Amino acid sequence: MLQSEIPERRSQITISLKVSTDLNMAMLYNQLERLQRIIACCLRFKYNCRSKNESMYGPITAGELQGTLNVLLKQAQKWYFLEEMHLLARGQHIRTSSKLRSLTPFIDAAGILRVGGRLQHTHASFDERHPIILNADDQLTRLLVDYEHGRLMHAGPQHLLASLQRRYWIFGGRNAVRLHTHRCMECFRWQIRAAAQLMGPLPAARVNPSPAFYVTGFDCAGPISIRHGEIRSRVLTKAPFVCFSTRAIHLELVSDFSSVTFLAALRRFISRRGRPI
Repeated sequence: MLQSEIPERRSQITISLKVSTDLNMAMLYNQLERLQRIIACCLRFKYNCRSKNESMYGPITAGELQGTLNVLLKQAQKWYFLEEMHLLARGQHIRTSSKLRSLTPFIDAAGILRVGGRLQHTHASFDERHPIILNADDQLTRLLVDYEHGRLMHAGPQHLLASLQRRYWIFGGRNAVRLHTHRCMECFRWQIRAAAQLMGPLPAARVNPSPAFYVTGFDCAGPISIRHGEIRSRVLTKAPFVCFSTRAIHLELVSDFSSVTFLAALRRFISRRGRPI
């Protein structure tokens, strides 16, 4: 058969695509506020495409940001507590081996998993009575810790954890907060201590036992005001004599810093304590 008589055959290429809906949006960004605004814009675009008569324009509102945060919270909870959420949605009890068993969890009207507890009749807010359950290993939890840490002006681990617990119940939250504050560069800079000068060895008179005031040091402190007579006051200076061995102190009063007053104070000290070396 000649080459020209060979029939033409076209090759067929088949492409198989798998669309995953389990993408964790929190893994794409490292700032909570930026993540919220981007998803809020996407949700607004979706809303405007479906309802063209009532389109939304203008800046992002606080309600949209809160709705975006609820979407992120539900997605983060499905990554770690999907089985428990399915059982609770059907009105069934969760397994006894689940770590959520002791929290008596429930799903609120927004579809968020919360702690049940026994604080239904308290006057606290709904978030404080029923905190949102999160896992410390999730990226959204790290973003929440970072956002709260910045909002509290780089507070310590205890303050940061107490502020988070007013709304969230984080499994392993204490370790997550400590790890975040340990890695924070701003906190690291503020906790740096200045280099201390290495002190030399103490002299022999300071470390060896000896009688009181056998080795004595002298200094001046003050001034102090004393009453001299009925009305007038007089300013004097304290002259402490300090024993090097026992740290005992002998006080004398001098009127000025001249050598005459010092010698007079020294004579009074020697007449009372003895002559030092």
